[in-house]
Amino acid sequence: MKKAFLFALVLTLTSSLIINIAKAKLVACVGDSITYGSGISDRQNDSYPAQLSRMLQKFDNQWQAQNYGVSGATLLRNGDKPYIQQSAYNEALAAEPDAVIIMLGTNDSKSWNWVYKDQYVSDYIFLIDTFAELPSKPGIWLCKPVPAFNDNFGITNAVIKDEIIPMIDEIAQLRDVEVIDLYTPMLGTSSMFPDGIHPNADGARLMAGAIFPLSTPDLNEDGIVDAADMCIIVDHWGENYPFCDVGPAPFGDDIIDVWDLVVLSEYLFTYPGSVAYWKLDETEGDIAHDSVADCNGTLISGPL
Repeated sequence: MKKAFLFALVLTLTSSLIINIAKAKLVACVGDSITYGSGISDRQNDSYPAQLSRMLQKFDNQWQAQNYGVSGATLLRNGDKPYIQQSAYNEALAAEPDAVIIMLGTNDSKSWNWVYKDQYVSDYIFLIDTFAELPSKPGIWLCKPVPAFNDNFGITNAVIKDEIIPMIDEIAQLRDVEVIDLYTPMLGTSSMFPDGIHPNADGARLMAGAIFPLSTPDLNEDGIVDAADMCIIVDHWGENYPFCDVGPAPFGDDIIDVWDLVVLSEYLFTYPGSVAYWKLDETEGDIAHDSVADCNGTLISGPL
């Protein structure tokens, strides 16, 4: 009976429902030139933090994302340009953000920086802890860096993929924080990285889109938001259950309540997130290979 009542309730809620929050909520985007938006002609509007901010405000105009990226910055404190020695770092701390998204490691892959790789885990933990100790108690997400399609500027993709990304997974477990995978979703998008390292505006949009669904409303991960996901929320009604705490968007409020149904209703009967990426560049055979997951397609009637 409770499920039937709440199902009826969510159908009466609309996307125009406004959640009142006492003060503006800030997402601090910490990173290097990829976060900063180097190479993007209108980075103020088209860097990934700027595009993420617009996505957030579609749900609640109290949320905004701020760009604290620094070109050339390293996570390593012994690197050639440590992030924690830059003014952006102090500005991000002073802002007391409600959420922090960190993407650092690309510049650490340079050979002259990676000689200090044994310090990467401890230096990352130091950075996480400085934000975690802020009075605002922000949620913290770590990003796996995007691929380096060319080993340019001394940046080495093999180090990013085989060494840095596994360390980020280890760090996330040590500090019990979430990881956003930006490496896998961006595979096959080399055309959006003109110099092989920095995304253009379209690449930054894809990055923002991958970051935005920090809590996806597709709770049972079957590819569609429907009544099954709604029932999962109802089953945990009134609980602090992070797995389905999706409202208020985008970071939840530590309790499963009507706001989680509101956010879910925004996606009802839709397919959130990227399901597959087919480049359609095959020159023979009948398989369209998926560059994101395992959703290979079948080519029919011999298309060219």
